[in-house]
Amino acid sequence: MKNKYIEPLVSILIVCSVFAAVVFVIIEAEKIFNEQISASVSKSVILKPRAEIGKLLTDKTKEQLETIIFSDCLDGAYEDFEQNWNQECSKLELEEKCSLPRYIADGLQEGYQKAKEACQVK
Repeated sequence: MKNKYIEPLVSILIVCSVFAAVVFVIIEAEKIFNEQISASVSKSVILKPRAEIGKLLTDKTKEQLETIIFSDCLDGAYEDFEQNWNQECSKLELEEKCSLPRYIADGLQEGYQKAKEACQVK
């Protein structure tokens, strides 16, 4: 009687072992495939934004540089205006930052406005 139960049990055990081995191979193959897909997706997802971030940083740096240049230009225009104003005061033998006659002040203001506009064109 022992033989009667052992043979089907061994057969079932062999079938289960083969089945388990096939499932294991399928799972491992699927795992490797998923890792490959994940790696390629990661590269496209990570590298593309890095390139976009690089472009954004370049654009931002360019923007900041333009702002600095514009600001420096405006500062220079004001310094020239102030220097010209004080020179006119000196010509009239007045102290710096004096009240100038309107015809002189208007000319200086006009020159200052043109200098500011020239900064915006750059």
